[in-house]
Amino acid sequence: MLHNDLPAQGVHGGIMVELGDMWSGEQRKVLLTLGVPAMPALGLAQVCELELRYVTLPDLFEHTVLLPVSVNVVPGDQAAGRVRDPRVVEERLFLHAQEAKRRAADAIDRADYDGARSSMTAAAAMPGMIDAERDVLLALREEIVAGDPRRAAKRSRMEHHHKSRKRGREL
Repeated sequence: MLHNDLPAQGVHGGIMVELGDMWSGEQRKVLLTLGVPAMPALGLAQVCELELRYVTLPDLFEHTVLLPVSVNVVPGDQAAGRVRDPRVVEERLFLHAQEAKRRAADAIDRADYDGARSSMTAAAAMPGMIDAERDVLLALREEIVAGDPRRAAKRSRMEHHHKSRKRGREL
C-alpha cells in the first residue's frame, strides 16, 4: 500500500509510482506498506524488489536501478522486543493527518459534516500524533462546529495539498 499522495497505477507484477521531476541531490520520502508472507526459515529474506527508473538531462538517457527489500526473520520473542523506527512512525502519522484532511474536505462537499468532524477527531486522537498536525486538525474541526464548514474544507484542501507536495523533499 502506498501512503503518499502520489500518482500510481498497477502494472504487471507491481505498482508504478510517479515521483515527478527531481533535482540532482534531492531526496524523496515514499512510504509503502508491504504484505510479507509467512517465512519458512529464520534469517535474511528478500520480500520484494524496487525498480527505480529515471531519465537524465540533457542526454535523455534512461537509467534503471534495482533495490532489493529484505527482512530479517527472527523468532517471535525477539520480534516482540524490536522498536519501530521513529522516522517511519512520524512519517506515517504525518501522512495519516494529510489523508484525514482530504477525507474531511470531501465529506464537507457531500454535506456530511459529522463525517468530516469524525475524520478530524480520529486522526487527532491517534497515539503519537504530531502536535502541530493535531492542532491543525482540531482547529479545522472547530471551524466545522462553529458553522463554517466551507472555510474548513478550503483550509483542509490547502493544508493537504501544500504539505503532501512539499514533505519529504530535501536538497
